[in-house]
Amino acid sequence: MSAASRHVALALMAVLALGLGACATAAPPQPGPVAFANAAQVRFDAAEVQFVDNYRPTLAPPNVEHQFNQTPAAAVRDWTRARLAAAGASGVVRVIVHDASVVEVKLPTRPGFGGLLYDEQDTRYDGALEVSIEYSGQGRTAQTRSRVVRTQTLPESATLNQRTQVYSQLMQGLMDDFDRQMQAGIRQYMGAVIR
Repeated sequence: MSAASRHVALALMAVLALGLGACATAAPPQPGPVAFANAAQVRFDAAEVQFVDNYRPTLAPPNVEHQFNQTPAAAVRDWTRARLAAAGASGVVRVIVHDASVVEVKLPTRPGFGGLLYDEQDTRYDGALEVSIEYSGQGRTAQTRSRVVRTQTLPESATLNQRTQVYSQLMQGLMDDFDRQMQAGIRQYMGAVIR
């Protein structure tokens, strides 16, 4: 094999190695679900805590919550497991999800050639959570209800990974608001059934 042939073969091998290395590059990690592992528990004078999901997703546009790794309903289920505990001999606490939607709204942008010069916000995610907590047992009842909404916008240039990150930020904010509001409601309206 001549020196010129060897150089061509080495160059081809280098290009192949670079191509294979690019293919093997790992995709950016997906954001994890909203977690509540470090949150203090509310202990109810009840024998059981139940989670009831009454929200029926459409699984069709404009709803998009089902396209991501954690839906708002799943986040509330995880919140219920982490934040609420049964610490009594009888009685039931029910956490009931009424709304757990994320809707994608297309925003107006500049038309024509002029619009090509700008990277405008063209999509908005509207997240909504409505949840009630009901206690019944030992001749007593108590309840509280919370509704929170959050929005996040995306630019026209957003990649799939950036969209996932924005959705994750929306979920974190939605659940932080929900947690604060629900904790206040539990203290205000359900104090008599907490241990």
